[in-house]
Amino acid sequence: MAGLEALISPLLNLVENLLLEVKNTFFKPSSSSSVHTHDALAVEADLKGLMRLLQRIKATLYDAEERNIRDKSVQLWLKEIRELAHDAEYILDEYMYEVYRAKVEARNTSELNNIKEHPEANGVCGVQIPDSMADHIRKIRNKFEEIAKDREALHLGEEDAPRRYAIDRRRHTPTSPLIMESIFGREEEKEQVLNLFFMDQRQGKIFSVLPLVGKGGLGKTTVARLVYNDKRVKDCFDLIGWVYVSDDFNIERITRDIIESFTREACDLKNPSVLMEEFAKVIIGKKVFLVLDDVWNEEPSLWESLRLALMLARMATILVTTRNISVARIMQTIDPLHLAYLSDDKCWLLFTHYAFQGVDPAKRTRLEEVGKEIVKKCGRLPLAVKSIASLLSHEAELQSWIEILQSHMWELDSRNEILAPLQISYERMPTYLKPCLLLCSMFPKKYKYEMDLMSKLWIAHSYIEPKGQKTIEEVAVGYAYELYERSFFDDFNVIYENGLPYKTTFRVHDMVHDIAWLKSEKTCHSVEQGKQDFISREVRHLYLNKELKGVSELLGSIHISVLETLVMRHPISNSYWISIINDDDDKKPINLSGLTEAKDLRALDLKCEREVQQFALGNLKHLRYLSLHGKFVSQISPQSIFSCYSLRILILDLSWYHMELEGIGNLINLEFLQLWLWGAHIKLPGSLCFLRKLRVLEIHESELIELPECIGDLSELKKIVIKSYYLRKLPDSFCKLTNLKELIFQKCNYLEELPQDIGNLTRLQFLFLDSMSMHYLPSSCTKLFASCKMNVQCLCAEPDSHYGAVRWLKDFNDLKGVLMINNIKRITRLEDAQNANLISKHNLETLLLDWFDKHSKYAPRWGLPKGYSIENGIFLISIKYSEKYKSLDGQDLQILEAFQPHPNLKNLHIDSYGGSVFPRWMGDPLSFASLVKLCIKSCFHISHLSIGNLLSLKLLHIAYCDRLLLLRRESLPSQLEHLIIRECKSLVEVALLESLVELNISSCNKLKSFSTAEWQMTETASKSSDLEVIPSNDSHFKLPKELKIFPLRKITLKDCSNLIIGENQLLPGEGCELHIYNCCNLKEWLLQHDLKYVSSDDGSSGDDEELLFDDSDESMESDNNS
Repeated sequence: MAGLEALISPLLNLVENLLLEVKNTFFKPSSSSSVHTHDALAVEADLKGLMRLLQRIKATLYDAEERNIRDKSVQLWLKEIRELAHDAEYILDEYMYEVYRAKVEARNTSELNNIKEHPEANGVCGVQIPDSMADHIRKIRNKFEEIAKDREALHLGEEDAPRRYAIDRRRHTPTSPLIMESIFGREEEKEQVLNLFFMDQRQGKIFSVLPLVGKGGLGKTTVARLVYNDKRVKDCFDLIGWVYVSDDFNIERITRDIIESFTREACDLKNPSVLMEEFAKVIIGKKVFLVLDDVWNEEPSLWESLRLALMLARMATILVTTRNISVARIMQTIDPLHLAYLSDDKCWLLFTHYAFQGVDPAKRTRLEEVGKEIVKKCGRLPLAVKSIASLLSHEAELQSWIEILQSHMWELDSRNEILAPLQISYERMPTYLKPCLLLCSMFPKKYKYEMDLMSKLWIAHSYIEPKGQKTIEEVAVGYAYELYERSFFDDFNVIYENGLPYKTTFRVHDMVHDIAWLKSEKTCHSVEQGKQDFISREVRHLYLNKELKGVSELLGSIHISVLETLVMRHPISNSYWISIINDDDDKKPINLSGLTEAKDLRALDLKCEREVQQFALGNLKHLRYLSLHGKFVSQISPQSIFSCYSLRILILDLSWYHMELEGIGNLINLEFLQLWLWGAHIKLPGSLCFLRKLRVLEIHESELIELPECIGDLSELKKIVIKSYYLRKLPDSFCKLTNLKELIFQKCNYLEELPQDIGNLTRLQFLFLDSMSMHYLPSSCTKLFASCKMNVQCLCAEPDSHYGAVRWLKDFNDLKGVLMINNIKRITRLEDAQNANLISKHNLETLLLDWFDKHSKYAPRWGLPKGYSIENGIFLISIKYSEKYKSLDGQDLQILEAFQPHPNLKNLHIDSYGGSVFPRWMGDPLSFASLVKLCIKSCFHISHLSIGNLLSLKLLHIAYCDRLLLLRRESLPSQLEHLIIRECKSLVEVALLESLVELNISSCNKLKSFSTAEWQMTETASKSSDLEVIPSNDSHFKLPKELKIFPLRKITLKDCSNLIIGENQLLPGEGCELHIYNCCNLKEWLLQHDLKYVSSDDGSSGDDEELLFDDSDESMESDNNS
């Protein structure tokens, strides 16, 4: 696979580690053997020499891989390095395995003999130097020396860091704004761009930059051409220009190109100062529109220089096309527009335009069916469609079209432009990303990749190196997002479970997959269910997704000894279960013993439900990643698993089978351990504490009752995840894990308490605690608030306990994020609410107070309010019912009075409050100086509101307040922007404020009218003509130009049968959305203004069952963006 740095860097690390082991392990202080010492010194010298050679070769790779594209000699040189690096890694890895084996055996022997101090504790176990080790290392070093000499002959330079690729003009064709071909689709994207620019102009912005982002060949330049040539652009701007930037972001060159594009005259100025003076003369006082096409620059300072120069114009509007989101972030003033793939029908139109030019209509009919299948292969990528169609226009025979359809790479040579844009992107990609992308081609097209699996495969192959304080897993995820930003990955999707990210998936476009497979040099392959496929002997990375009865033969047919990755999935379907019943062959255990011959295997991931014959993994000395799921796990010898001393990542699903785990302590290099355990009263073995390199420990769906006391010895642990219903307490030694960054307890319903010194975990950044039995948190937790995002869910407090229902909160004045208190009705002592001391919690942003248990609405299990995630920090306290004490019936007002929050609070939600009035602090501007959102739900006894003094309030959401009669002007804040009212059965009148930008009212059947003051008309709007109103059914209607317009941007009225709107009242402004459903008295008003009445049962203004912080967040966000 390409990306030689991915081979050399791990090899360097391996040499360095082996050198360290030679110093610490092979030297025996008590040994009198001078021969042994001499051998060790010789090996040490050779390893140091080898390290120096590898460092020099690595420094050469940046130059070599750039020249690899066109220099055959360099290609051969790189291939030789690749093969030698692989062989060297194999040999050195075997020696490291022997070192690990010797350490484990020495420790086990000392335990047998009751020796208290283990030899490896001092780094010495007296391992003899293998006879062949010195010779092998010397041979490797000599071969690398020969390669280093060839470097000089090839005139390859050494670089200390990756450099920018020099521009190869043969591969970079400058773009032009001229439209010289037919364009299909993209009109909608053009209008989006223009609307965003003109919106900025209406808001008085004088400098706007909109990036168009998408992979190569998607049509970014096409959209830019459509915008550039639009008459509205030419009419609006004094100067319009187009500059093709590419990866050479040279300010002087770009400045000259801009001048030439604006003036249509040549500019030969060389002096930077004179050039800038000329640039200023051209643009000062002018409104300019500029397209910067194909930008790759990721240096903010370079863009800043150009930006400052462009700001000399009276108004500058800039459209940027780029494949890289990080480029967009540097330049944008408007959120980037991500270009979507072309629609299927537009792809077909584009294809027929190029493929069928001059084709006999009689032949065309026969070709169309094949043509449609070929278009599907293009994955809706316009450039691919155009390129393949152009190729087919020269092929008139049906057989030729069929051959192209069935060809893996469509028999296209490297000169064809179908893959050229992606190849250029790949060539410019940082070296460390290349192997990560190429490994993706071992999976089939359309595969839904899981971040968890891919990151572990990358780690197993040493593609990832830790950076700074980040864990290796965090770096791996960063690589994936960088590939996404460079448009190689698509459709990132984070799936949450109980508020936590459960898994992240992404996809790879078919054309990107083709590039990756091509660059992997046939080392990646996938076999899918129902497909017979030839597997090359060069395959090193294999994905199998088929029934297992043919797997034995398949594994026997390939060159398994060179296999480095095997991911095997057994698809289960109804036909499979039928075959299990009816087919005796399918009942026979499958033979996977051939895997023991895969001696080069680095990563093995098996998931299937079939029975297999017993087999062992002991020969897999290079295995670093092992994941086993399914019944067949019972047929694998535990000892063979625990003899894989090089393992770094182990995932064992023991849901079907109980495995003795005592030998797990042998895996002394293990960094990641995930166990799925199911069985009565499971205990982890004490040998777990020998895993001194362990960084991540995850125990899922288990009946684990306790952790071993010695867990505190695992000082490298950074993350712990435990899902166990029966875990009751943690050992005190848990507080010694001072490097811990993430601590997650999910479904730990019986966990009663945390250790008192839990606050010692000062590096903790994230805490998630889900327990139905915990009464309080230790006061030492207050030490964690400064750096830790604490998410304590389902924390149930006993109302009659020593700590009271919420009294223990008094020590948590640094609590931040979201605090949710449920079942307030169960508070038995008023002093508990008072002692909670919410008014001192100055960092709290959101407070949700609910008098009843609404957990059924917090899907899937208590969960989080819509719009909030664990990133906000969540405390959910649900108060238990107590038979000993009566709740404080009739004292809702006093309790709410006691729960007065700090003036810094931004969001307040009150649900099922039983009082008829709110406490005085609810309307006090000093109590709520920062409040932005107020949501009141199911407060059935409230008849009026007095919140007119809350000047910071922007959103008011009221629902299910049955006795609320009026919302008058004096009771509402004058700066209110969003007013949302639902299911208020007695409401008869609502005041409309001049500040409102959104009005949403539903199911208020007694509402008769709006009360308004003298509205201030907007002069611009009153002069506008042919303004569009967009109803919910996506039809377009036009308002007469003589109507005066009010500032509302979104109006939703639903199921308000008695509502009447007065003349010139409630008229939408420019670009306003108008949604009206089942409001029969508004028919006449709609007809007066040439609008149609819509009676729709499926129209909805939102889900009434959602929490009140749902669509309001979206409303405010969209308003801010506009």
